[in-house]
Amino acid sequence: MSVHLYQSDIREFQLAKAAIRAGIEILLQHAGLSALKLDKILIGGAFSAGMSGEHLVRTGFLPKVDLCKIELVGNVAGEGAKLALLDQDVMEEAERLAQRVEYLELSGNPRFSELYIEHIPLSAAPRS
Repeated sequence: MSVHLYQSDIREFQLAKAAIRAGIEILLQHAGLSALKLDKILIGGAFSAGMSGEHLVRTGFLPKVDLCKIELVGNVAGEGAKLALLDQDVMEEAERLAQRVEYLELSGNPRFSELYIEHIPLSAAPRS
């Protein structure tokens, strides 16, 4: 079996990475936080299955942080949905948390486009 990687695949990764990284930067700024001050970074979904914390930092997907703070947690959305369906207390806690969520429109943020462009290149962070 052969695997083919095309320029268009790399470009799609770069664009997705840039959008997510710009979003991370805007959210950190909005919360008044620095990535270096975070206690833990949880990565779920497909990226938790196919990449390591080191890869996420080296490609610039995540800001430079202590790698031991990155935890790959798998399909947490699916697991959370199962827990909420099976346990009324979990469902009630999810509803309480949902009431505290603040919506932040990224497309209207003047810094988003600037950060998006800034984070398109793949980082060439040195190995440590």
